[in-house]
Amino acid sequence: MIFKNALGRSYVAQAPITDQEFTMNWSVEVSEAKGATTDVTLLPTPGVQTFVMVSKVGWRGLFEMNGRCFGVAQDGLYEITYPAQQGTATLLGTVALDTNPVTFCTNGSGGNQLFVTSGGNGYCLDLTTLLLTQITNLNGKATQGGYLQGYFLAFDVNTSTVFYSDLLDGLTWDPLSYFQRTNQPDDWQAMQVTTWGYICLPGQYSGEMWYPTGGFPLPFAPDPAGNFNKGIAATFSITNAGGSVVWLSVNNDGDYEVVQATGLQPARISDFALEYQLSQFVKTDRIDDAVGESFRMDGHTFFRLTLPTARSTKQFDFTNGLWTDVGTWLAQSSEFTYFRPVFYAFAFGKHLIGDRETGALYDMDSEYQTDVDGRDIRRVRRTPAIVSEQDYVFHRKLSILLQTGDAPLTGQGSSPVLMLRYSDDGGRTWGNEVQCEVGETGAYSALVWFQSLGVSRNRVYELSCTDPMPWRLSQIFLDAVPQAKRAA
Repeated sequence: MIFKNALGRSYVAQAPITDQEFTMNWSVEVSEAKGATTDVTLLPTPGVQTFVMVSKVGWRGLFEMNGRCFGVAQDGLYEITYPAQQGTATLLGTVALDTNPVTFCTNGSGGNQLFVTSGGNGYCLDLTTLLLTQITNLNGKATQGGYLQGYFLAFDVNTSTVFYSDLLDGLTWDPLSYFQRTNQPDDWQAMQVTTWGYICLPGQYSGEMWYPTGGFPLPFAPDPAGNFNKGIAATFSITNAGGSVVWLSVNNDGDYEVVQATGLQPARISDFALEYQLSQFVKTDRIDDAVGESFRMDGHTFFRLTLPTARSTKQFDFTNGLWTDVGTWLAQSSEFTYFRPVFYAFAFGKHLIGDRETGALYDMDSEYQTDVDGRDIRRVRRTPAIVSEQDYVFHRKLSILLQTGDAPLTGQGSSPVLMLRYSDDGGRTWGNEVQCEVGETGAYSALVWFQSLGVSRNRVYELSCTDPMPWRLSQIFLDAVPQAKRAA
């Protein structure tokens, strides 16, 4: 019979006996066709290949607009190009260095300038001459940048102030051209210009939405309907994603959640399991260094929340509303860590993404089967528990319907295997791993199953794989009989 809900989201509940579902390096696609073989398929998250390598270590931001791509690695501002089908990076100048991400925005053909914030300072790049100018009026005052209705915006987290430039002129910033928060006592902690033309300004526990009025001398004003009670826990977790603004939020009770604003009011998109994990990260690590990034691939829009200190990357799929995990497998220590490629831009028809810890700028694609440093991608799916009113269940056979026959002709993965282990105490402890061959190249009808799996009252299965092939799982079938039915 079909193993109901065997393929799905990550949901490691606070009570282990409730649920221990875990999906690492797979995304969930819900079929749109009524005649599909299965309702849900696990699709492999994309791998990476190096697009270009720079001497500066650690990418801090990436940006594309109007066919041009720019990035900052360490303290170096680069323009990324793709001549003759070969990625190149040209160093244009240096910017202030700190541990925070860099922000970019442009005023387009009207001003032909790129505004960059880095290390708390603001910089203006002339897109014609490539002359990079540091804005002295913004020294120590530019945590994040934005662009709206002809004005560059610079947000200073230290004073909860938003500065704005002259119209279509990123080189001129009047010291008196600014606005600050007055309607609530908690200071703004971040700024994001939305896709619908508002300025989202979350504070410590609450926030507000401002809009362009065209007035003088202050061309912006708060929208009375845009006051909200969601703060922000990590300044650089905020980003535009899928036509909305998303960030890691905290309220004055210390509850952490991920929220999404598609208009003037944000709403919760995290689940109880993720929120519990976030609360535990705060106790042992930190989450104020979290980075939010968004990308769209193969019809799905994803938001990734990278928590580098907590060594975790959480991924939300706007298409189905489900959370999964993304990470790099460290074979030497048998553990996952966060996914180092963080900063994303779609340029030259490629999904480019920068590594936080090296000078590597990657091309990310679902056809690639390797992780950073050429590592294997380890994919894991842990199923819901199988229980029958605390009665014993006899497990005869577990069959997996997956795409076979696409193994490499030679080398690693030419004889791919799927690995299985299981727990009889709801995921608290695990037995030894067993393997099943899944078919070499051309073996499109290969059958994959495990049998003689014993008896349990609270069985959790975990499937994993590392071979470089497109692991697409469509269904799991379970032949299991409760003790009462077996006796009858």
